[in-house]
Amino acid sequence: MGGLKEDIDVSEFDLDINQVPRKLLYEIMDSRVDEIFNLVALEIKKANLVGKLPAGIVLTGGAGLTSGIERVAKSVLKMPVRVGYPKGVTGLIDEIEGPAFSAVVGSIIYGSKLVRSGPMLSFESQRGNIRSVFSKLIDKAKSFLP
Repeated sequence: MGGLKEDIDVSEFDLDINQVPRKLLYEIMDSRVDEIFNLVALEIKKANLVGKLPAGIVLTGGAGLTSGIERVAKSVLKMPVRVGYPKGVTGLIDEIEGPAFSAVVGSIIYGSKLVRSGPMLSFESQRGNIRSVFSKLIDKAKSFLP
C-alpha cells in the first residue's frame, strides 16, 4: 500500500481544509464500501438469489473506478464481480466510455432494441424523439460529473 502517506488536495470542495491524508480517506472509503456490499449481500439473500447468480455482479457507475472495489465486492459477496464498461458501441466520447456511463449507454442500447422489436417506424419519423431522449440522458449523466 505504498503512497498512503501522501495527502490529497480537497481545496475544490470548499472545505475548511485543503489537504486530507490519503490513509484517512482510504480508511473511511474502505469501511463504507465494505458496508455497502454487506447491504447488497443482505438484499441478495432477501430476494432468495444466493447461489442463483452464476455470472455474478456487474458494477456500473463511477464507483467502478474505485481502486480495489472488485476485490472487496468479491470478498463480501462471494461471487464473481466485474466492472461494466459500455460494449458494442462505437464513436463514444472519452467521458462516456468508462463505467460511470455504462448503465446509461446500456439503457440506450436496450431501449433501441425494444424500439426495433416494436412496430416498424421510419427513422425519419422518430429522429427528433431519439435525439431528445439521448440528449436528456447524456445531460443527466453529465450532471453527475464534477
